[in-house]
Amino acid sequence: MEDRTKTEDEIKKAEQHGAPPLRRIPLVVLTKAEPFVAPLNVMGLAPADLERNWLKGAEYLVKLEPDTPHILATGQPDLVIQSIRLIIDRAKQGK
Repeated sequence: MEDRTKTEDEIKKAEQHGAPPLRRIPLVVLTKAEPFVAPLNVMGLAPADLERNWLKGAEYLVKLEPDTPHILATGQPDLVIQSIRLIIDRAKQGK
């Protein structure tokens, strides 16, 4: 499947070679709400491809840990602070 990220491939290879699973950690995924500014050519990707793959990456991160909040950041810098506090609270609770 061409849309998989290198990180996903590396994780699958590590699992196949008997690597221990990643330990559970609190996780919050913040996703940008505004499109990248064009013209943009990152690693040979067109802006539309970059947008699509960026979202797929965020969705993949959300699936790594149950009950992961996925927050769309819409020009609200306080979201980062709130997300950090959420992670700290979850870590203290052992979630």
